[in-house]
Amino acid sequence: MKKRSVIMVLGSMPRGSEFGIDCKIWKIGDKFKGIAAVPPGIHYLHYTAADAGNACHIGQLRMGFFVNVEVGGLLIYIWDTKSETLVPLEDRAELERYRRGVLRGAFEASLGPYPVAEYSLWCKLSNYINKKTIDKLEPVQKRVIASSKPLNCDEKERVGDNSCTGSGSVLSGASSHIFFTRLPSLMKKETRGAATKLSPIEITNHVFDKSDTLLRLLQKDYDYDFRLFLGEMQFAFVCFLVGQSFEAFDQWKGMVDLLCSSERALLGKEIPKEFFSHNITIVEIQEFLVHFLQVLKVHLEQIPLDFFDSDLSKGNFLEQCVTNLYLICIKDSVMDSGKEILGSQAHVKCHENIRKEVMAILKFLQTSVGVDIEERYLHGNNLDEEDLPVVVDLDAAMF
Repeated sequence: MKKRSVIMVLGSMPRGSEFGIDCKIWKIGDKFKGIAAVPPGIHYLHYTAADAGNACHIGQLRMGFFVNVEVGGLLIYIWDTKSETLVPLEDRAELERYRRGVLRGAFEASLGPYPVAEYSLWCKLSNYINKKTIDKLEPVQKRVIASSKPLNCDEKERVGDNSCTGSGSVLSGASSHIFFTRLPSLMKKETRGAATKLSPIEITNHVFDKSDTLLRLLQKDYDYDFRLFLGEMQFAFVCFLVGQSFEAFDQWKGMVDLLCSSERALLGKEIPKEFFSHNITIVEIQEFLVHFLQVLKVHLEQIPLDFFDSDLSKGNFLEQCVTNLYLICIKDSVMDSGKEILGSQAHVKCHENIRKEVMAILKFLQTSVGVDIEERYLHGNNLDEEDLPVVVDLDAAMF
């Protein structure tokens, strides 16, 4: 008992509410008081309260927060009936009293076991998330609130976010805003003037190859702490997948798109010297990209299998991102010698480790999802009708 970590939930959380840790969720009964034998490390607690008068009706948005569990640690949260949220117990005397009760086994019958079968998956989803990541990103009130779209003012008020009232600042004490790194657009207003001095080829490269944007972001906002970038990507995905947060999905989508569109970075080619001012080497950048692709594959494995072919998501950004990876890292090395090879980078090969991870992603999509990116690209199935080539009859009358 002394080395077992326990997370306790006290108070009258409505019967029929949903409570979960990491990738697992349950409906709770009257006797539920928490989870025992929680592995040490970072975990994500999440819950959705049922209506007090109707245990079959879930009447609240899902809420969640990250916790750092220590070996033999005890975390206690109390259900606040007024705000319908879990708040941490901070009274040291009370904490010690409950700790002695846990050691005596007084709550054994009311504690559910941690879902060990889900732990390996959780480790893959969170191995880059640490206390530094959480401190940087979590909302002021430390709760991530579910949303299928950006919350309006009425919805924010319901979940205790006062950012629409008073000063309206996202730094409001009750704000639910997640402090994600702001991803730069390719053509910010302040850079459009400078862009007019570029040649047409340079402007095209700037739009289609986001390598400089990526490296500048890593340099300025992460100080080349690659683990912090990957931790934020995982933080966003967990808040999207488990926490059902639209804001987190948007951030994850932007981070994936940015890296999958960074051609020169993936190829390790023509990277300006200004990005090596921190003694960062091309080898370290390539290792970072390998780790990114490994994280991305884990994420793709957790997305519903019909995501690529449903009416709502067909031709979605993920398919375009993976197609970009195929074009940059694979296509030129698998084309038949008799076929024409397009693109100025046709003679450049990416690092073998990067190519290996891209191949693993393509194989997963082909064998597990039934999506053959190469086949779709070669036959134009991934293109919208408006993006397909148009045959123009030059002899036709012009109007």
